[in-house]
Amino acid sequence: MCLGVVLIIGSVAVDLLPEAGAGFNSFQILLLVAGLILTPASFVLRRTSTRRALLTTLRRNLLASLSVTLVSLILLELLLTALGVAPQYPATVPERAYEPAPWWTCDASGCHYVAAHIHEVCDGTQHTVWPCVVNQQGFYDSQDFVYSDELESKLRVIAMGDSFTFGLSADAGKSYIEVIEADVPNSIVWNTGVSGIGTRQALASFEAFAPILKPQIAIYGFYVNDFDDNLLPINGYFVGVDEAGRPIGIRNHRVDKWGNVTKLNQATALFYHEHGVDPPSSAIERLLGLTRLGSLALNAVETLANASGLSLNARHEKRLAVTRELLTAMRDRAAALDTTLLLLLIPSKDDLRAGPGLRHRTAVKLFEELSIAYLNPIDALDVKADYAPSNDVHWNTAGHQKIGKMLSDCLRRFQSTGELSACGGVAAPQ
Repeated sequence: MCLGVVLIIGSVAVDLLPEAGAGFNSFQILLLVAGLILTPASFVLRRTSTRRALLTTLRRNLLASLSVTLVSLILLELLLTALGVAPQYPATVPERAYEPAPWWTCDASGCHYVAAHIHEVCDGTQHTVWPCVVNQQGFYDSQDFVYSDELESKLRVIAMGDSFTFGLSADAGKSYIEVIEADVPNSIVWNTGVSGIGTRQALASFEAFAPILKPQIAIYGFYVNDFDDNLLPINGYFVGVDEAGRPIGIRNHRVDKWGNVTKLNQATALFYHEHGVDPPSSAIERLLGLTRLGSLALNAVETLANASGLSLNARHEKRLAVTRELLTAMRDRAAALDTTLLLLLIPSKDDLRAGPGLRHRTAVKLFEELSIAYLNPIDALDVKADYAPSNDVHWNTAGHQKIGKMLSDCLRRFQSTGELSACGGVAAPQ
């Protein structure tokens, strides 16, 4: 019974170990299940006539039992090795080193390019894959984020979002932000979009620049994977270059299937990035995962958790709670600055193919709950016509043009009435 109780307590105490994330993970559940089985089993044995005989037999044959168990485990490990079963975690460390990229930084306005470095590279003869249209604040916009009296008579728009807002997969000058700039008369649009970010970055950029730019309207392009990105801090990625100057982005935080976040050092992040696996949530889980038997046990627990919906529900609730908090802060900050907030809900390809998925449906419910106006263009988009081919999740030029036209029409109506309710397709919950 004592061993069972120790295992149950140990399943909770694992959170106190170095590199352990908050909440339960697969290894902790494995300990908990073992403890829950052993505790009642020992209680039953204590009340049976066979207990004394069983304990005597165990004492007499302890060495033999341990030997048989050890040999059996070794043979099973060898058998799994022969069958080609791989351990969950690799043992070798890649011989690579990365330095922080000189063209990337994170500060109070979020993560963005270093304008001086980008301009230096683009003005020289050195080839670059980076965008050369970067303003002094380090964002992909030809206009600096500054305010002047001549802008007082213009419709001032600040755009936030990820790679969709940044303009990936659209032809030059054809992103939905650039369509708005071209189609809405007497307007200026400042684009703070950054690839790979979520609501946390969008909020930081808004808080940094909106008080200066005094936008009348703010448009946040919310992609459904923002729910996951929101679990990470703003600098959730290490952006660096190797000895040859080649860029790389490494996630320096681990988010397990339960929504627990663990910070990784650069060596650990690189180690697992090179092997293409998610790192363990604790040192003990890593030791188990180095063996094939331990990996099978961890995978079995994870499979059961997934089948029961426990891990899915836990992660969903955590990312929902974080996103609700961030959107609430954005809504309240916009209201304090007298800025009208409009959310652009960006559907995934799967949302179009099979109908709105869980994250898409959750986003709609959340926007309604928070009484934030939103545009949901899911019925206007087509996977083949408006999205880039293959594994590219972004809109192509046609998709950007379509969304740009929808938003342009909305902004022209907003110019005339000062109300988003006049926009076609915009839900304005009260």
